[in-house]
Amino acid sequence: MAPSRLITRRMAIDHAEFRRCLAPLARRYPLAEQNGEIHLQLPAGRVRLCLGPEQTRRLGSLTLPQTDVTLLLECVPAAEAEVFLAAFERAFQRGGG
Repeated sequence: MAPSRLITRRMAIDHAEFRRCLAPLARRYPLAEQNGEIHLQLPAGRVRLCLGPEQTRRLGSLTLPQTDVTLLLECVPAAEAEVFLAAFERAFQRGGG
Protein backbone atom coordinates (compact mmCIF):
# COMPACT_ATOMS: atom_id res chain seq x y z
CA MET A 1 0.00 0.00 0.00
CA ALA A 2 1.30 3.48 -0.90
CA PRO A 3 1.86 5.91 1.98
CA SER A 4 -0.20 9.06 2.41
CA ARG A 5 1.24 12.25 0.97
CA LEU A 6 0.33 15.74 2.24
CA ILE A 7 0.72 18.81 0.02
CA THR A 8 -0.21 22.37 0.96
CA ARG A 9 -0.56 25.16 -1.58
CA ARG A 10 -1.38 28.85 -1.22
CA MET A 11 -3.49 29.66 -4.27
CA ALA A 12 -4.69 33.01 -5.65
CA ILE A 13 -8.29 31.84 -5.87
CA ASP A 14 -11.55 31.97 -3.91
CA HIS A 15 -13.71 28.94 -3.09
CA ALA A 16 -16.21 29.47 -5.93
CA GLU A 17 -13.47 29.76 -8.57
CA PHE A 18 -11.68 26.74 -7.06
CA ARG A 19 -14.80 24.61 -7.57
CA ARG A 20 -15.20 25.88 -11.16
CA CYS A 21 -11.58 25.03 -11.96
CA LEU A 22 -12.01 21.60 -10.36
CA ALA A 23 -14.77 20.66 -12.84
CA PRO A 24 -12.42 19.07 -15.43
CA LEU A 25 -10.96 16.80 -12.73
CA ALA A 26 -14.45 15.87 -11.55
CA ARG A 27 -15.18 14.53 -15.05
CA ARG A 28 -12.15 12.25 -14.77
CA TYR A 29 -12.33 11.32 -11.07
CA PRO A 30 -15.60 10.83 -9.14
CA LEU A 31 -16.05 13.72 -6.70
CA ALA A 32 -17.94 13.97 -3.41
CA GLU A 33 -18.06 16.58 -0.66
CA GLN A 34 -18.14 15.44 2.97
CA ASN A 35 -17.67 17.46 6.15
CA GLY A 36 -16.27 20.46 4.30
CA GLU A 37 -13.75 18.38 2.34
CA ILE A 38 -13.74 17.52 -1.35
CA HIS A 39 -12.92 13.88 -2.11
CA LEU A 40 -11.73 12.66 -5.51
CA GLN A 41 -11.64 8.91 -6.11
CA LEU A 42 -8.61 7.77 -8.10
CA PRO A 43 -8.21 4.28 -9.57
CA ALA A 44 -5.97 3.37 -6.61
CA GLY A 45 -6.67 5.53 -3.57
CA ARG A 46 -8.24 8.94 -3.15
CA VAL A 47 -7.41 12.61 -2.74
CA ARG A 48 -8.94 14.72 0.02
CA LEU A 49 -8.93 18.47 -0.61
CA CYS A 50 -9.45 20.90 2.25
CA LEU A 51 -9.91 24.61 1.56
CA GLY A 52 -8.74 27.07 4.16
CA PRO A 53 -10.61 30.33 4.77
CA GLU A 54 -10.78 32.84 1.93
CA GLN A 55 -8.27 35.64 2.42
CA THR A 56 -7.18 38.71 0.51
CA ARG A 57 -3.68 39.62 -0.59
CA ARG A 58 -2.82 43.21 -1.46
CA LEU A 59 -0.06 44.11 -3.88
CA GLY A 60 -0.12 47.88 -4.02
CA SER A 61 -3.53 48.81 -5.41
CA LEU A 62 -4.15 45.24 -6.64
CA THR A 63 -6.25 42.94 -4.47
CA LEU A 64 -6.19 39.17 -5.05
CA PRO A 65 -8.14 36.37 -3.41
CA GLN A 66 -6.06 33.81 -1.56
CA THR A 67 -6.89 30.37 -0.21
CA ASP A 68 -4.67 27.74 1.40
CA VAL A 69 -5.45 24.34 -0.11
CA THR A 70 -4.39 21.05 1.45
CA LEU A 71 -4.25 17.89 -0.66
CA LEU A 72 -4.00 14.55 1.12
CA LEU A 73 -3.25 11.68 -1.26
CA GLU A 74 -4.27 8.46 0.46
CA CYS A 75 -2.98 5.10 -0.81
CA VAL A 76 -2.07 6.62 -4.19
CA PRO A 77 0.97 5.01 -5.85
CA ALA A 78 3.74 7.46 -6.84
CA ALA A 79 3.17 7.18 -10.61
CA GLU A 80 -0.58 7.76 -10.23
CA ALA A 81 0.06 10.66 -7.84
CA GLU A 82 2.25 12.36 -10.45
CA VAL A 83 -0.45 11.95 -13.12
CA PHE A 84 -3.07 13.41 -10.78
CA LEU A 85 -0.88 16.32 -9.67
CA ALA A 86 -0.09 17.22 -13.30
CA ALA A 87 -3.84 17.20 -14.08
CA PHE A 88 -4.49 19.31 -10.94
CA GLU A 89 -1.89 21.87 -12.05
CA ARG A 90 -3.37 22.05 -15.57
CA ALA A 91 -6.89 22.55 -14.17
CA PHE A 92 -5.75 25.65 -12.28
CA GLN A 93 -3.44 27.19 -14.89
CA ARG A 94 -4.33 30.64 -16.10
CA GLY A 95 -3.44 31.96 -19.51
CA GLY A 96 -0.76 34.54 -19.87
CA GLY A 97 1.52 36.02 -22.43
